[in-house]
Amino acid sequence: MPLEQYRSVLEIFDRVYQVALGGGEPTLHPDFTELLHLTRECYGIVPNYSTNGDHLSEEVIAATNSWCGAVAVTCHDGFHDIEKLEAFDGKRVARVAHLLLSDRTLEPIIEFLERNSFSPYLDGIIVLLYKPCGRADPSGILTWSPRVEHLAQLMVAQHKVKVGFDSCLAPLFTSNRLLPTETYDSCEAGRFSLYVDWNSMVSPCSFLRDPQWQQNLEGTGANQIWNSAPFLRIRQILRSQCPDCNLREICFGGCPAYREINLCISKKNCSIRYSDLDRKILHTKS
Repeated sequence: MPLEQYRSVLEIFDRVYQVALGGGEPTLHPDFTELLHLTRECYGIVPNYSTNGDHLSEEVIAATNSWCGAVAVTCHDGFHDIEKLEAFDGKRVARVAHLLLSDRTLEPIIEFLERNSFSPYLDGIIVLLYKPCGRADPSGILTWSPRVEHLAQLMVAQHKVKVGFDSCLAPLFTSNRLLPTETYDSCEAGRFSLYVDWNSMVSPCSFLRDPQWQQNLEGTGANQIWNSAPFLRIRQILRSQCPDCNLREICFGGCPAYREINLCISKKNCSIRYSDLDRKILHTKS
């Protein structure tokens, strides 16, 4: 996304508190440091980003320490990537590890948390559930097992750093009643966040990539986007999932885009029930 196009996005969404920059690899953007400066100094919005840590120039490190709220290293090839966080000033920016939880990474993540021996450069851990989106291999989808329940218990145990999870994992903790209800951030799509791609196409969530969910930002405004048909639809789906479950007000039935990733342990009390209309709305091509 060109710098001026990025500026126009911030102009439209003038009541935003944080921006999460992702990729690809965001630090390879030719104007990356200026993006961070512009976001914080000109618009008063806190920029955060995730990186593989392979392209951390001195300029990028300095800009991160000056303007970012948090930086996350995504661990793709093992937990040694966490050491790349050493480059950042922990007093100025939160240093986080993103751990992608899939069928293949379940056991390594369990072993990592069981060791409870973390890098001194690490301030927090976020476990992100694998989604079968785009080029992702569907065989990596995690399904419920006693080991998944064990992981959930490990995540809420006492650690030297804070351990959190993305909203797609809410059903796992909800149905297991492992956390106080006020600690949950369930699916935020179209509720208090939205996604803007490199071409200024906006949708309620980065995993809703069908054209029916997308709108061009050009010539429109924040209120028009927020109250448009795709955003009203996603809220309706979240309101209607799992209507008979007494826990649905906490997790909203889990991810509305990919029901196969919902890790609800209590199948009897918290099952994912989709109507034919829900399926049509979510996955039928325009």
